[in-house]
Amino acid sequence: MAETDFTKTMKESGQTEPQVESSLVVEGFRFLTTADAEKAKLDLAKINYLKKNLGYATSTALDAVYEKAIENQIFSTPVGWQFLFEIRMRLISSELKGTAFSPIPVTMPLSRREAKEQAEQELQKKNEKERTQERGSRGKLSRKAGRMIQFSLALNLVLVLLVAAMFVILNFSQTDNIVNYKRNITNRFAEREERLKEREAAIREKERKLHLSDKGDSENATSGLATPDESESAVNGRGK
Repeated sequence: MAETDFTKTMKESGQTEPQVESSLVVEGFRFLTTADAEKAKLDLAKINYLKKNLGYATSTALDAVYEKAIENQIFSTPVGWQFLFEIRMRLISSELKGTAFSPIPVTMPLSRREAKEQAEQELQKKNEKERTQERGSRGKLSRKAGRMIQFSLALNLVLVLLVAAMFVILNFSQTDNIVNYKRNITNRFAEREERLKEREAAIREKERKLHLSDKGDSENATSGLATPDESESAVNGRGK
């Protein structure tokens, strides 16, 4: 086999062709990271299991496996996608060739720049969504706080009115209570003292009247009795 210009140049410069790490190669695909290579190996294990059990499967069974694998995203590397493509070609050439088969989804971007832009757009959308939700939550909290403040003010006003009404009722109540007991007791003592004064005045008036009556009777009795001189004069007069 003739050597290529690249190989000749490498030999002339004393350099050798780059050796590909075997751990990154799976079924002819060279992956950039060990993690991606491990995913490809996992896809290969799934492929071997399906091949072992689908060797003589009917087209209908093969179609069911194909659709289920796509629906559940069983394969996530080019190794698995290639296997799905082979099944798809078998189905197209089978008696189900008129059936519309689901396309094979490519779950990773093929352009790094597009992947970066897509990731940035998704992150931007996510951040915008979070900010919108946060603003909505703040608005809801503000409205809720406003309603709570209004309710609290109304409740406090009602309580103040109730307390004022209670004091008014207690103040004008005839029954003694903590609010009007002093006034009621003072009023009762004043009324009692007034009645005592009135009774005392009535008694004094009666005593005065009785005293005057007794004095008049004494004077009448005194005027009805003759003095000794008058009695003697009367006797002498009758003797003559």
